[in-house]
Amino acid sequence: MFIHADLDFRARRVAEFEHISEAKARDMAVKADKKRASFYNFQTEKKWGAVDSYNLAVDTSHLGIDGAVKLIEQYIRIKHGQ
Repeated sequence: MFIHADLDFRARRVAEFEHISEAKARDMAVKADKKRASFYNFQTEKKWGAVDSYNLAVDTSHLGIDGAVKLIEQYIRIKHGQ
């Protein structure tokens, strides 16, 4: 599963949560993405964010957090035949 959002959405959420500027939050997000991608690519020998590496991709910038949670819950119920 790959949960993602566009940079503007993520920067706004981080800025609000951390009480920092959106510019600083954007910088933090970009740096965190680079670290995550590097770690993931090394550990899995796959490419971070490549669609064929995941069985579900969820964009929280379109669904919101609550909508993403509902989608993931539904996915799990369907996957496990409930």
